[in-house]
Amino acid sequence: MMEAVLLSLLWLLALVLVGLGWLAVLRVRVEDGLERVALGFWLGFVHVGWLVMGIAYVGLLTPAWVAVVMGPWMLVGLVGIHKQWQVERNALWCLVVLAAVAVVSFAGVLVPPTEGDSLAYHFALPKLYAESGGLVFAPVAVTFAGPQLTQMVSTAAYVLGGAIHQSETLMLAASWVGTLMMAVMVLALLRRFVALPLAAVAAVLVLGMPCVTYAFAAGTTELKQAGMMAALGVVWAMYVQERRIAFAVLVAALVGAQVASKMFMVFLLPVVVVAWGVHVVVQWWPWRDILLHGFVLAAVGVVVGAPWYISNWVMYGSPLFPALAVQLGSSWWSDAMQQVMQWAYLDNELMVGRDFLMLLGYPWVATFMGALVDSDRVGLGPFLPLLMMSGVGAVGALVLSVLLPAYAPASPPYGSRAELRRVGDLLSSLRSLSKSSELMLIVGIFGVVAVGYYGLWFWLGISGRSRHLLPVVPLLAVPAVLAVQWVWARVGLLGRGVLVSVVLSVVLVQVAMAVMLNTAAWQVVAGEQSREEFLRGQAAHYAAAELVNSLSPEELGGRVLVVELRNVLYFLQRPYFQNQLEYSVVVPVAFNDVAAVWRALRVGGFGAWVSEEVGPPREGALDGHGVLRELLARGCVVELARNTGVQRASRTMASLGEVRRVYVVYKLVPDVCPLEAVVAEAPVTRLYRGAIPMVEPRAVGIQERHE
Repeated sequence: MMEAVLLSLLWLLALVLVGLGWLAVLRVRVEDGLERVALGFWLGFVHVGWLVMGIAYVGLLTPAWVAVVMGPWMLVGLVGIHKQWQVERNALWCLVVLAAVAVVSFAGVLVPPTEGDSLAYHFALPKLYAESGGLVFAPVAVTFAGPQLTQMVSTAAYVLGGAIHQSETLMLAASWVGTLMMAVMVLALLRRFVALPLAAVAAVLVLGMPCVTYAFAAGTTELKQAGMMAALGVVWAMYVQERRIAFAVLVAALVGAQVASKMFMVFLLPVVVVAWGVHVVVQWWPWRDILLHGFVLAAVGVVVGAPWYISNWVMYGSPLFPALAVQLGSSWWSDAMQQVMQWAYLDNELMVGRDFLMLLGYPWVATFMGALVDSDRVGLGPFLPLLMMSGVGAVGALVLSVLLPAYAPASPPYGSRAELRRVGDLLSSLRSLSKSSELMLIVGIFGVVAVGYYGLWFWLGISGRSRHLLPVVPLLAVPAVLAVQWVWARVGLLGRGVLVSVVLSVVLVQVAMAVMLNTAAWQVVAGEQSREEFLRGQAAHYAAAELVNSLSPEELGGRVLVVELRNVLYFLQRPYFQNQLEYSVVVPVAFNDVAAVWRALRVGGFGAWVSEEVGPPREGALDGHGVLRELLARGCVVELARNTGVQRASRTMASLGEVRRVYVVYKLVPDVCPLEAVVAEAPVTRLYRGAIPMVEPRAVGIQERHE
């Protein structure tokens, strides 16, 4: 355990120093020590993710090269540390509170990962990249096609950990630190606008949201995006106060990093442009500054955010693969594939109707009908409607604070009533900025970004899961805490008691959930349960991974094709290719064309197929077992081995029941397959040459903990 703690601290220090190096180079002086550390961490996060993508693209993904990416900037950060840190004593106590909340989830660093998306993508891909020594491009729609900035940071941790035989631990520690620093960054952002205790309470609430506690040490993208968004809020507030090119660089870099972290975040681009337009108009910028800053914002944003989309375009013929793939003539995608994906995935992800009433009501639906939008376990919990209601209240409070100075909120550094009384009539002159109108501009910018992104996500998004709104929560939290402070200053003892009761009830629910989610992990730490027992109970389909790993490469006859069992990818110790049903590209199982499937398997060089046991026929075009059933009947595949596993209905509540599942490895036997003729007759296209779908893992000094 002490080893994991030490690795966490070293990772935190490394990224903070890298970020401080950028602040030193850009000559950005941040007086507040807490804000400087938090901002440094997230700038370091962006730096590592972007540059590691570069060295991975050219196949230089080794501990030495990752150290080269980070080392020089850490030295610059050491040189750039200011002597005066000015950290409030109360701020240290707030950090202790956040750390205490996070300690409950530290068990996630001490046990193997079990969160589904991390096992399938966010940790499986970093492990695959590290073992391959570079990027592996696999044309699996949406999920596997291209790397993300957040995944590249995990890759850096995995590679560096391999040098000391602690790959998994350092990767998990890096994710845990990232989640904790997300809350610290939120604290640093909020204390610019409200008193420290209220900012700390809000940061604890954010840290305890279900989607955060559920994946505290996992590689979940949205958690890291929330931290970068809070950093963007701090930088943009500085930008409003001081019109400098350095802040334009930081704003553009953080926006570009968001776009590089998830395809959904392309929705952020038009919203940020509008928000910057509001910024420029309200402050009456001269044309010279508009053109200069606009050029810097565009150039830096493209440099940071575009490489991910350019690589997708080069590899698959579409920057947003598979979106626009048909229109751009990509050979990896077709109208038929798009129709299957629309039916199997997109329609199921649009969980609520797209209309104006649902736009307004979604926060309440996501809270009280959580199962409908996958918000019951991994959503924002009761925090989302509280944020939105408070935000609406903050708008009214801010207007009143200017038009009626006597009702001004007492919030540092903007809330001094004397300052607000000097404002006079807001409409008299937009150019006569004061602390109050400056505050309104900052909150307005945050509101445009958060509400604009929410609107585009709601109307245009391909998924309605509430956790995808987590990145804009830090910006929504600013007007929310302003409203709460305004109300607190004007209600009596009873009103304050109600506010405290609401907050305490939310915190207690969050703490209870965090304890439940981490109980099994702490049992492993305490020696009450073994690693394998833990994985069998917590990781879905882990029995399939055990089955594959028990077979030698010779027995498997080549690569393993995984169909629908995405949760096992991280644990596989044999070469594999993910071919999830609704994303099928290389092996078109969704079309039930047995000859096409056999040809794809043979030309792709696959030797075996791991799946759940083939059951009786089922209706529908997406019967993935239909082609396997036909291949079995024709003698093209034979059963090689099987294993039985138990999958719980709930990882945290065993009493909810479990399901027995049988997993089978089917081996291809081309010598007796009557379909073998189609392989020789059909021309081999670029789609099936097998150079891209899988790279044989090679040793790069990585020692995994599979024992």
